Amino acid sequence: MTTTVGQNVTFSVTATGSPTPIYQWSRNGAPISGATSPALTLTNVQLANTGAYTVSLLNDVGAVTSTAALLAIPSSMVVTAMAPANNAAAVNVDAPLSLTFDRPPVVGSIGRIRIFKAADDSVVDTLDFGAALQQRTVGTNSTLYNFIPVAIAGNTANFYMHEGVLAYGQTYYVQVESSALLDATGASFIGITDKVTWRFTTKAAGPAATATALTVAADGNGDFTTVQGAIDAVPAGNNQRVVITVKKGNYNELVYLGATRPFITIHGEDRALTVVGYPNNNNLNSTTATRAAFSIAANDSVLENITIKNPTPQGGSQAEAVFTGRSACC
Repeated sequence: MTTTVGQNVTFSVTATGSPTPIYQWSRNGAPISGATSPALTLTNVQLANTGAYTVSLLNDVGAVTSTAALLAIPSSMVVTAMAPANNAAAVNVDAPLSLTFDRPPVVGSIGRIRIFKAADDSVVDTLDFGAALQQRTVGTNSTLYNFIPVAIAGNTANFYMHEGVLAYGQTYYVQVESSALLDATGASFIGITDKVTWRFTTKAAGPAATATALTVAADGNGDFTTVQGAIDAVPAGNNQRVVITVKKGNYNELVYLGATRPFITIHGEDRALTVVGYPNNNNLNSTTATRAAFSIAANDSVLENITIKNPTPQGGSQAEAVFTGRSACC
């Protein structure tokens, strides 16, 4: 539900059963004092009132909580660029998603971003901003990593989806719920709720499984857009040297080179200007298996002419740039 500052808004629920239930309304999961009636009216709504409203009903039989109703005050903030661009074709299957606005966005505490496969409107991935952290696998590491689903850089919101959700030769569309992103005043980006505003199609096919040279480019003009995407394309049990050339750029990603993918060389185009890393640390992931920005478990691995960086600030808990349990050459 969207409204404007100064309006009155009413939420209501109808319940049946005996004995008569007790009602308790909550905002963003926190009970609202005195809100114990079937209806909740907010008078003279302000930005501080926006959020997710639920009502819990309790009687001798049991308890149930309603689905959330979102209350938002729309912002005039507008999208100036999308990545991938709307109607883009031949997009890499590991392409990150981002929205750039006419002003710096702020991450909301509710709302979702979802990717749909256009062929059948099925949801292939969801980021729920109601959870501070999401979990995902990285490469062949079976241990789940905690990760931050969105990062703000200037006017751009970068979204970190779960791994391997896009397939070759498919069309997808992205929807962003109101309240997932806000402006500096707390007003909500109106969202993207249709099937045509943010839509793209992936490449028809990837490199051959026998390829011995792969290219990663942050601008999408390579075989892959992420280092992890290129590593994952190398067949398990590989027994020949594969060189992954990483073009100049900043690759903000977690990387895991698993034991089943030996004989991989990761070669940067420029030692200083090819930078791979992620602000991973003990507060985010508390084991050596998942704490580094770049982890190597494969034999005969080579890192050359490249910068691996963990940008966790000083005092931000223990953080490694590279962790390896096998022989590696840097």
